[in-house]
Amino acid sequence: MKKISVIVPIYNSEDYIDRCVRSIVEQSYKNIEIILVDDGSTDNSSMMCDEWAKNDKRVKVIHKENGGVSSARNEGLKIAKGDYISFVDSDDYIDKKMIEKMLNQMEKGNTDLVICNYEPNSNYNTNKLISKNDFYNLILDKTLFRGYLWNKLYKKEIISKNNLKLDSKIHICEDLLFNCEYALYCNDIRVINDKLYYYSDDSYSVLNKPLNERFLSVVDAYEKLLDIYSKNGYSQEELKVCYLKAIVDIIYRNKLVKNKYDLSQLKERKKQLYKEINKKSFSFKKRIELFLYNYFPILIGIARRKFRRRKK
Repeated sequence: MKKISVIVPIYNSEDYIDRCVRSIVEQSYKNIEIILVDDGSTDNSSMMCDEWAKNDKRVKVIHKENGGVSSARNEGLKIAKGDYISFVDSDDYIDKKMIEKMLNQMEKGNTDLVICNYEPNSNYNTNKLISKNDFYNLILDKTLFRGYLWNKLYKKEIISKNNLKLDSKIHICEDLLFNCEYALYCNDIRVINDKLYYYSDDSYSVLNKPLNERFLSVVDAYEKLLDIYSKNGYSQEELKVCYLKAIVDIIYRNKLVKNKYDLSQLKERKKQLYKEINKKSFSFKKRIELFLYNYFPILIGIARRKFRRRKK
């Protein structure tokens, strides 16, 4: 039986750990190792991880100094013994048959990556093989399977052979970057409609915090993504749109902090991206949206903030 390594980065997650780990321990597929990476927690998370290790021999615990979610995941990858790798966030949980179903799909044909549906907010409805070109387009669509790590099953061989890891200096879109690097080495990529992962909106996420140096690392992520898309012949139009929107979000957030950052170079990059985007390839509505993002970033920021509040 193939072994699956499930890596769970943990930081001050005492309210969620038991639910998360229990959902993994109770999987219908039993040949798994569960790697809990305690990233310097200051609450009871560390002790709770150790308790799980005492109760189930499949659970391994790493205690490390706080270094961020990417460094925690990388530590998990270093000791993972499984044939396949799965990631679960500590405030989320998974369906009891998630690993079994995704492994079944992985072992069909020449599959190197399996992507499942999730709750909430996932809108794709398909069970099929997709091409690499489709992957690089679909992963940018925020209504589809997106760039998350946690709704995917990876081959350890591909990760090890190509020395792939998360960039610990990037704190936004680091998962998207990893997926785009990993997919370069894939043959078949399978998408399944089963909603097997239950995602929780973490109010402590970097995305929900004021502008800081960690947030600014999204620029490095997008520049690396552009390089991947360019070198491998994938269309960069949607990627540039996503990048432009990320810069607009930074400009708006900068208005909300007392010690403002000098964003002059980033604003120039935004103008450059807007010029580079082939706007004729988009609908009239999308062209208007891009115009507003480029020339009225603060107005867009205010509108998006009000929209998020209404959704809550």
